[in-house]
Amino acid sequence: MRDIVEWIGIGIVGLPMALFKSYPLHAWAAFRRNKKTPGFGGDARVSVIVPLRGDDPGLRENLTSLLGQKGIGEHEVLLCVEDRADAAAAVAEALVRSAPGGRARLVTSGPAGEELGKLHNLKAGVRAARGSVLVLVDSDTRMPSSGYLAEFIAPLARPEVGCVTCYPAIRGGRDLGALLLAGMINLDLWGTFVVRAAWGGGSFANGACMALRAETLPRCGGLERLSRRMLMDSRLAANIAALGLRVVVHREPVLIERDRVSLRELWVQSTRWHVAMYRGLRPWTWFAFGWLRSALVLALAFVAFAPDSIAARGVLLGVLGIRAGQAARLRGTSRRVPDIARRVLVQPLADLVGAAAWLHAMVQPHVQWRSRRYRVGRDGVLTLAPASGRITTERVEAQERGAIRGIEA
Repeated sequence: MRDIVEWIGIGIVGLPMALFKSYPLHAWAAFRRNKKTPGFGGDARVSVIVPLRGDDPGLRENLTSLLGQKGIGEHEVLLCVEDRADAAAAVAEALVRSAPGGRARLVTSGPAGEELGKLHNLKAGVRAARGSVLVLVDSDTRMPSSGYLAEFIAPLARPEVGCVTCYPAIRGGRDLGALLLAGMINLDLWGTFVVRAAWGGGSFANGACMALRAETLPRCGGLERLSRRMLMDSRLAANIAALGLRVVVHREPVLIERDRVSLRELWVQSTRWHVAMYRGLRPWTWFAFGWLRSALVLALAFVAFAPDSIAARGVLLGVLGIRAGQAARLRGTSRRVPDIARRVLVQPLADLVGAAAWLHAMVQPHVQWRSRRYRVGRDGVLTLAPASGRITTERVEAQERGAIRGIEA
């Protein structure tokens, strides 16, 4: 009986370990088909759309990296805010004035109401865009080089490609929160992207940076179809893939500079991601991701169940060793981050926080986004929760039914 238990424990924890080790193989399979393309060329005009809210740390540097892009010919950068009183508008206006050749424009979208501000601003940017290629970029994203976007949009020159996406890499990390955030994103998000890009059909994306042809957007239902839904980036990619077009993952990540993150902010972001996945993904996909993230927890449970087992202790050491090796390499970043030892030591704690957020998502349907509190309902539909007061079940269900009817219409 003991031998059977040990073999079960080795199998349950060993599969995530094997997947961790096989990430480079999946990356090779994912990227080998993506042949280099000379450039989009022709009469293509590129519109880069950036939704803004608040003057977050590094915002000016992030936008400057976009305005400094080369090799993409005639292009425009649309900086979209709900209200000119927003702190981000002052930063955007200063950059618009200094941008060469009127390359940048400030777009005011108006009040978002109960809709997510990001999607509301993106829709305003799409309406104002003059380009035949649309690049959607988050405001906390920084281009790793001046030629990044030229390489990024190049696959759209191939008619079978409908969308290009990438994965973000956190860089910086001067406090515990930022180190934990990097530990939760840089390893498993990269791994998830390369595995799904290699074998999953590619119908997913990350909103940090994604590009598509302007004419593709109305064909797949537009951004209106995504209103009040979480994981809108992956849903957009799935709609594009449903047209029979490929979604390509770019091999180099964009950067997110985060030197300092409070532990509260870390938990808010972690739970938001996991609630979005729990409510918005297929159950098997969500379970598989959680199983992957919980390898360390499973190994600790194995040791607690069989403390005298050499196999259990070996599995635990194996998980710790593999994750430490991954953290030391920091796959996906464009430069080596100082003090690798700190990242190696923090990685086990990052794994534990990720597993806790995964479990928390099953019992807590609320998320916080830009100081607003939402309830995530069926199929990832958001309803704005009141600042105070009890939300009745009947009211929530009525809101969700109304939201879904509006989306489907």
